Amino acid sequence: MSVQSFESDVGAGVVLVDFWAEWCPQCMSFMPQLDILSSEISNQAKVVKVNVSNESDLASKFKVTSLPTFMIFKDGAVVDVIRGVPNKIELKKRILSFK
Repeated sequence: MSVQSFESDVGAGVVLVDFWAEWCPQCMSFMPQLDILSSEISNQAKVVKVNVSNESDLASKFKVTSLPTFMIFKDGAVVDVIRGVPNKIELKKRILSFK
């Protein structure tokens, strides 16, 4: 993923961005739940994953200092930030509140 593709990915609608890394145990443990959540909300919002090890420029741009960090974008703008491992049900509610 590049900065340009990232901007097009989050440019329209509601998008959850997962900033993660393979070396982050909390990130890896939450990934199966995130995949389920992604399929549950696929017709209402999009989920995008950013591996900060490969995309340090994006992590710097959005001031990601801890992992996992989730950002909810609405039409290209950050509208919510969640740091740490969230409750899947609460995360789903927060995402859909921006629909």
